[in-house]
Amino acid sequence: MTKNSNLIIVLRLSQVMVACIPLVIGLLALLNNISGFSETVNTVIKPLISMPGNTSYGWRALPLGLAPYVFTAMFIAESLVGFFALAGVISMLRNINKDAATFNARKSFVYLACGWGIFVWGLCFFEIGGDWFLAWQNSKLSDFQSGAVMYVEVLVAVLIYLKLSVD
Repeated sequence: MTKNSNLIIVLRLSQVMVACIPLVIGLLALLNNISGFSETVNTVIKPLISMPGNTSYGWRALPLGLAPYVFTAMFIAESLVGFFALAGVISMLRNINKDAATFNARKSFVYLACGWGIFVWGLCFFEIGGDWFLAWQNSKLSDFQSGAVMYVEVLVAVLIYLKLSVD
């Protein structure tokens, strides 16, 4: 192996490490959701979808019986970020010694993970949860939107880094 090819491997490993960010975010979301499913349904989802105290916007509320289903959909959506990223990281590692075009094509699952995460946390959490269900008005859920923005910012940074990284 030449000195130049060693540098390329190091640069590609840095891209793989950055690709692990959405992997960890998604898998930690999975673990968090598994460990506190019923508690989260009762303390977060029910107050969110029922919109207590919002009489003028009450028409937006969902029946409390839908809370476990709403959380299950969120659970799956968040977990997919991690699984898409895992597929991308494995594919990138398997092709780390290949030509640049092949290696760069293997980033597609990480791009998908980031795009899906931006959709989940940007649209579903920030817009729907925050604005449609007015989470920011509930003192228990006041950090709902800021947490979603942090995830979106991180995923956008990962996307930019991977897209601009060339060897």
